[in-house]
Amino acid sequence: ICTAAAWHATAAAAVQMTGVDVPTAFNGLAIAVFACAWMPGVAWFSAGLVQRGDRLAATAIALVLAAGLGFYPGALLIWGVLYPTYLAYAILPAGLGLAVLVVRRLLHWGNGNGLAAGPTWTLWVLIVLWLAAAGFSHPRSLIGAAVVAVPLAVAVTIDLLRRRWRTGPHARRRIVAGLAIAAAALVVIAAGAVLFVYRHYDLAHRPVSDHLTGVQARPVESFGAALWQVLALDAFTGAGLQRTGPLIGFAIAVAAAAVWAFWTRHRTRWLVVSYVIVGVLYALAAGSDTAFAKIATGMWYKDRFRLAALLPALAIPLVAMFLAQAPRRWLWKGRWTAAPVVPLVAAGLTLVIAVSSW
Repeated sequence: ICTAAAWHATAAAAVQMTGVDVPTAFNGLAIAVFACAWMPGVAWFSAGLVQRGDRLAATAIALVLAAGLGFYPGALLIWGVLYPTYLAYAILPAGLGLAVLVVRRLLHWGNGNGLAAGPTWTLWVLIVLWLAAAGFSHPRSLIGAAVVAVPLAVAVTIDLLRRRWRTGPHARRRIVAGLAIAAAALVVIAAGAVLFVYRHYDLAHRPVSDHLTGVQARPVESFGAALWQVLALDAFTGAGLQRTGPLIGFAIAVAAAAVWAFWTRHRTRWLVVSYVIVGVLYALAAGSDTAFAKIATGMWYKDRFRLAALLPALAIPLVAMFLAQAPRRWLWKGRWTAAPVVPLVAAGLTLVIAVSSW
């Protein structure tokens, strides 16, 4: 048993059990992963971001948009032999959904939704199973999940500290001491990371510029052009430098959702921050050859495709959350007579965005 073996083992089992040829097994497995892992995972992640009454709408919207953005993670099947990475990224949204569920239970985010106080043993089992699946699919996908989850962890920490700070001076002293210890630990970790990079890449004898010089790491445009691709969702398809073209409808929806989530929903600001971080990392990989760009994106081999595949996993839940909840707040405002308009508006906007993506 080794890491990154899940795809190869499953494809080999399909050939041995059904007798089909390798290309047929490959295509069947790719479709199955997309339909049974990527789309449900994105939908479940999206549903966890909204209140109970809006979860059905968020799930339906996410499923439609996940089908419309099939070039990611699908482009990983075309660019190089990244089949294990494709599988790992397909199950990544499910892991993010588990993280959100843990937070909701720990902090009672979304009170009144029937959530228990604290994660259950079933939830911990699911987390262990997901970690095992991600590790055997491709362990480096866990780094992408960690980068996305860091803003969530920061948001949770701030929320917990605020609650404890109000309980009295004794709690405040403990918080200050804990923050001092955490700061010292971060300094030690940062120093260890720098030392690891210095020794692992032999920077004393080979400068950073001598590393990551393969075809996957070479910049193909300017940093500004790469940032525009993120904003316009003008994605590489995996076939050379061919791109999908700007997805104007979806890009506008992502921008509106990001602004709405950041200014009106403090509990989902972390998702916007995560999207910005991934977008900047993608721009560094695709549009820069500096030492900083190589260090920042080295864990992804400075491969723009590996980073770009993270964007839809965040953009789709953002838009699904926005379309499922914003129309209710803008049009309903407590008046039951306007309630039927809400799903119609959300469905119409979803179809417009999906058609612009296809």
